[in-house]
Amino acid sequence: MRLIFAGREAIVELYDNAAAASLVKMLPLTLDFEDYGGKERIAYPPEKLSAEGMPDSYAPKAGEMTVYAPWGNIAIFYKDHHSSGGLVPVGRFVSGAEAITVMGEGVRVEEIR
Repeated sequence: MRLIFAGREAIVELYDNAAAASLVKMLPLTLDFEDYGGKERIAYPPEKLSAEGMPDSYAPKAGEMTVYAPWGNIAIFYKDHHSSGGLVPVGRFVSGAEAITVMGEGVRVEEIR
């Protein structure tokens, strides 16, 4: 999956799970990310991502994309985070992760095949 923002591009390798599959079905889309908690950037897709069959908690590392199932938001972590209930892994950055902190409004999210 390709994210385009602030004149930059980042590539996310999606995990093989229901959350990632439900995100792909929504693509392409534009999301507005904001900082949350000094560790992550969050945005709300038009529909909640599926958390079917996923563990109840997850401990994301910097450069990982998750969904916080209770709120339905996508969370992209730029710092490691402790295990939190409701977090579901979606994918990990394979390039461009260093630019996560400059993400803001109008991030274009596209599928790559």
